Amino acid sequence: MAGLLVGLTWASVTVSTSHAAVPSLSTAETGNLLVLLDRGHAKAQSASVIERDVLGRSGGRLAGKSVPQIGLVTVRPPAGVSLSAFAARLRRLADVTSVEPERRYVPRAVPNDPALAQASRYSQTTEWALSREGFYNAWNISTGNGALVGVIDTGIDATHPDLSSKIAATIDEQAPTDSTGPSNTDQNGHGTHVSSLACAATNNRIGIAGAGYNCKLLVEKTDFTDSSIAAAIVDATDRHVDSLNMSFGPANPTPAPAPESEVRALDYAASHKVVLVAAAADEATTEQGDPSNVLQPAGSGPTITSGIGLDVTAAQFGGARASFAGYGSEISVAAYGALDPDQTGPFGFGPPPGLLGAFPASHTSLEDLPEPCGCRTTFDGSSRYAYLQGTSMAAPQVAALGAMMRVLNPYATLQDILTTVKQTAQRPANAGWGQDLGWGIIN
Repeated sequence: MAGLLVGLTWASVTVSTSHAAVPSLSTAETGNLLVLLDRGHAKAQSASVIERDVLGRSGGRLAGKSVPQIGLVTVRPPAGVSLSAFAARLRRLADVTSVEPERRYVPRAVPNDPALAQASRYSQTTEWALSREGFYNAWNISTGNGALVGVIDTGIDATHPDLSSKIAATIDEQAPTDSTGPSNTDQNGHGTHVSSLACAATNNRIGIAGAGYNCKLLVEKTDFTDSSIAAAIVDATDRHVDSLNMSFGPANPTPAPAPESEVRALDYAASHKVVLVAAAADEATTEQGDPSNVLQPAGSGPTITSGIGLDVTAAQFGGARASFAGYGSEISVAAYGALDPDQTGPFGFGPPPGLLGAFPASHTSLEDLPEPCGCRTTFDGSSRYAYLQGTSMAAPQVAALGAMMRVLNPYATLQDILTTVKQTAQRPANAGWGQDLGWGIIN
């Protein structure tokens, strides 16, 4: 352990379970504009003053989320004014440093918990990933007491018996017009599953174990717009998360620059030593899209000290990169996110494709797709679980690891933690960084 414990890509929303697409979400522009003010001006003013100032000078309407810590105000044009004309008007205002169209992302799966003890049809334990990644050894060093993992996602089923005791707070970062319900609910299912892989209640004789054992969850429910994501990153940072999981990205990853508001928000979190973790693309591409390519920029993966966070791709049971997962120079490390994508199917017709995690009690939108995920399963007498596969399922295990490392050594620098995760990853001897798994599968 070297002294330190060591994708729902929203790709048209390809998430776990055979890349089920998430409905009603798109990366199309929202019709809002992201206005970033000069840092000095923003720092000197309150949120309400900043908003009134921008609206009063531009004639626009407040929309989306405003984040005064990074000088972000989200606005819509007044009636009868086109978006491009309004953007030009805003750019002429003093103290305005950038104006960009807002986009919407899409999501990218020892203790006495039964999933650690019961054999499955394909492995000695249902939760095989945790043992293969060395978490049993990690728990001998630290059980994550005091660790706080932030999760930006579709919310969480706060009544789930494997999660209800693990929630520090749920925050609603949705715009009212985009809301799918309170922050302690999850109509999609993705957020509940991701959260459980990080911090499900462990050693409670129920269901599954979370990688972070005793870690707590701060869940930021997002509508996946740029302003909502920036607000969630900054709010989670201000609430002192140790790590932050972002299992989402653009539907069609491109090398296009990330919005400056997102870059500012991620820099803000990194400056507070938050271990930032993003899921790589849920498709076999070398371009992972943001926020992944902000944490680990193109060309930087092979340099072990580069980047402000960890871009995580998915490995399958055999240790190879899952065929659907991103690869290339933006990949930092890997974690298990699939069994074998070539052997999917319900029990009796091949093993379930992904990782077992918690799932909402109520019916979810993942089960209502043109090709329903078929992911819900009954485990230990409860139907509140599901098998999902994807880079989204790999990332929260890394986020749990980062949070455990942070609380184990609070004086470690962010670079100390990122480098240690890479140095201790599992890979062939002397292999170094590789295109498929980055520095290797976390250990």
